Amino acid sequence: MDTSTLGRILLVLGIGIALLGGLLMFIGSHSGINRFFEATTLRIGGSGFTCITPIGFMIVASIVVTLLANIIIRLINRP
Repeated sequence: MDTSTLGRILLVLGIGIALLGGLLMFIGSHSGINRFFEATTLRIGGSGFTCITPIGFMIVASIVVTLLANIIIRLINRP
């Protein structure tokens, strides 16, 4: 892998991280979105333990990571 390809990958990753940070800031400032994530959280409790699974966040994170991975792969495989 040459340095220009590595630079392109790092640039795309940096932009992706910046976009993810902006998305998290947006989510934090809108209480309606916070309520969505709280409502889609699975809480299972028993004697002595509690399992909290944020299903809504996992779905949104999966979509975001899939989109970013596809963009990175397309940039790498450009002719």
